[in-house]
Amino acid sequence: MSYITISATQNNEETFICIADQGYGMTAEQSSALFEKKETYFIEAGYNAKGSGLVLCREFVEQHKGKIWADSIPNKGTKVCFTIPLNIEQPKTTSALHKHTPAMN
Repeated sequence: MSYITISATQNNEETFICIADQGYGMTAEQSSALFEKKETYFIEAGYNAKGSGLVLCREFVEQHKGKIWADSIPNKGTKVCFTIPLNIEQPKTTSALHKHTPAMN
């Protein structure tokens, strides 16, 4: 039986999340190419996958100033981890509505 483990920790600067499985695993070459856009991925067990899920994850994490990576051992499993900073600077905007709304008494 194979298990998927999800863990999360947080410190003063970031949230750290990992998803690990006990699946087929990958070589270092395969795991380094996981987050690149390709047409089709071939997994040794004979499954074809489009691979867009991790590419979208990478884009989401990077938009939030985080980092994402994968560690894998062939025939042992894969662990994908990412961080999201807690203090992401929001763009400063001013609303015309707030500037011109009279105070209510």
